[in-house]
Amino acid sequence: MDTQTLTPAIWLRALDDPALRDLPFKIETNAYDQLVLSPHKPRHTFAQKRLTELLDARVEGEGVAYAELAVETSEGIKVPDVVWI
Repeated sequence: MDTQTLTPAIWLRALDDPALRDLPFKIETNAYDQLVLSPHKPRHTFAQKRLTELLDARVEGEGVAYAELAVETSEGIKVPDVVWI
């Protein structure tokens, strides 16, 4: 399956845009294919790291915790703070 056929063009352009690479923002899209930028503070990043550590240490079975993994939804591309896969 070609992921580029499923992924909105606006998201692919954002991934390729050098001006968006080092922003201190979470970048998502909404249901209208608009980019949504959400700034966060350093304490947010510290909390994400702690949550991923706790998930990795305490959840039994196969899987890994990740911070800010892009997920395609019916409402656009969302970037949850922490996910378990």
